[in-house]
Amino acid sequence: MLCSEVLKEFLREKEVNGVTNLTLIYYNSHIQKFINFVKDCDIKQITYSTYQDYIIYCKNKTAEGSKSCKNVKLASRTIKTYASAVRTFLQYCYDFNFIDEDIASKITMPRYQKKVITILNDEELTKIIRSFDITTFAGFRDLFIFSIMLDCGLRLSEVAKLRYKDFDFYNGIIKINGKGQKQRYVPFSDTLKKIFDTYVDFCKGLSNKYLNDSFFRTVDDKDITNNTICLIFKRISKKLNISVHPHLVRHTFAINFLLNGGDIENLRIILGHTTFYMTEQYLHFANTLHIKNQTKYSPLNKIKDQV
Repeated sequence: MLCSEVLKEFLREKEVNGVTNLTLIYYNSHIQKFINFVKDCDIKQITYSTYQDYIIYCKNKTAEGSKSCKNVKLASRTIKTYASAVRTFLQYCYDFNFIDEDIASKITMPRYQKKVITILNDEELTKIIRSFDITTFAGFRDLFIFSIMLDCGLRLSEVAKLRYKDFDFYNGIIKINGKGQKQRYVPFSDTLKKIFDTYVDFCKGLSNKYLNDSFFRTVDDKDITNNTICLIFKRISKKLNISVHPHLVRHTFAINFLLNGGDIENLRIILGHTTFYMTEQYLHFANTLHIKNQTKYSPLNKIKDQV
């Protein structure tokens, strides 16, 4: 059986198990790269050595895209993403008897350079908040989108999927439809509630679609998309010369939550993390900022007048 034929069976199995369309696209795209590498051979020809050859190939491959990437190697994180998809595919192949060798159990994920977490400081946040033209619908909508990310730590895709009925004002929480079709509840502040009320007043001037369709609307009264939100952040970055993107705002929320006394387990639940791995990265960064304040105890600081 050809690898491409097994891939169809794999995707069918994943779809039956309820994975999202985005996840199906992820698997299809990354596993297809592996199949192209092995020239769509018979699946039984795949061995652990084949997988090793593929990873070596990826490490020597240059990134696709603009001319500026001509001599740039694939990022280590990208290679890990490719490897993870292939390992899941090979595990399926072994579990369903398409291959005899348990290749997946031998695979260790390639190491990758971890990016240092950065956050927006108070001055940058103030500049961004003041940059929105709140006299217009689009300007106030953009302020609300930025505010809800900062107040609740939501992902871009989660904001785009919000509905009016997801807001529970009595309990002060929002029902979030997160990654992997997992739902969770996230608290919101009184300040965000005030912004919400004003935004609803703006929407009433357009239509009542926000009650049943996407809560955030475009100027021509259509459902907002992930791309629309990305463009909002691009405009902010260009206007203020501040590098800002949706996940940076999520990082900013997480670190400030911990710095202000929030509990790490509550943060994990709010962010929708399945494990503590990413949440612990936030805790490490927050602890670093706490340690920074301890420089007043430095021996050198005590004799600063003599230096």
